[in-house]
Amino acid sequence: MEVKVLSYTQNPEVTCAVAMRSTRTREPAHKLIEREWRTKCDLPNFTYENRCRSLETHMQCPHFSFCAVRLLKNAKKMNHWGVFEHATFTVSVSGVSRALTHQLVRHRLASYSQQSQRQVKIDTNEDWYIKPPSIKDGQRFDMLMGEIAKCYQKYVDDGVPEEDARFVLPNACKTNIVITANAREWFHMFKLRTDEQSQWEIRRMFQQILEELMMISPLIFEGIIFGEKS
Repeated sequence: MEVKVLSYTQNPEVTCAVAMRSTRTREPAHKLIEREWRTKCDLPNFTYENRCRSLETHMQCPHFSFCAVRLLKNAKKMNHWGVFEHATFTVSVSGVSRALTHQLVRHRLASYSQQSQRQVKIDTNEDWYIKPPSIKDGQRFDMLMGEIAKCYQKYVDDGVPEEDARFVLPNACKTNIVITANAREWFHMFKLRTDEQSQWEIRRMFQQILEELMMISPLIFEGIIFGEKS
């Protein structure tokens, strides 16, 4: 499995903070965004753990009104999740099973583009399927996948279109998919899919996605780890 971020909203943290601030002032968002915004706190002895803990202390900051740290923290505290819909993130995921993507696309507020088994011939000479770690008899599983590969290849060689030959392929078959969602929907998916009760493969995928998005936008995604790592 490989996870890569393809693109995201320019300055996602400031964009969401501007949206939050625009609900509390007469100044329109296109004017607010021209201000000097802060995504780090200038207070002395500042750490991730103590930031914005005291409103009285934070008001000492000269950038109080235009501090993305404060505004985004308050948005989460107030359950003002709508402001996070203004930032979108697009992620490429490769080498996951069709069993995973069948679950993934049920999140209907995200957008998807998946590798087509109708248009793309599966190369069964390569590492083309996922084997669950709970299956102890790996040799038997591999033999079964080998028989399926032979059947698929025979149909293709006999002129059966890929769109029909694919009917014999299993949920274990590897695929690639592109996912686009706003930050609020990512929150929702992380909450459900990093939970320890979630299926192991999709849980690992969302853990990797969260790690990638945290590097891009820690102010938005901090505190969104709900499940345990496997």
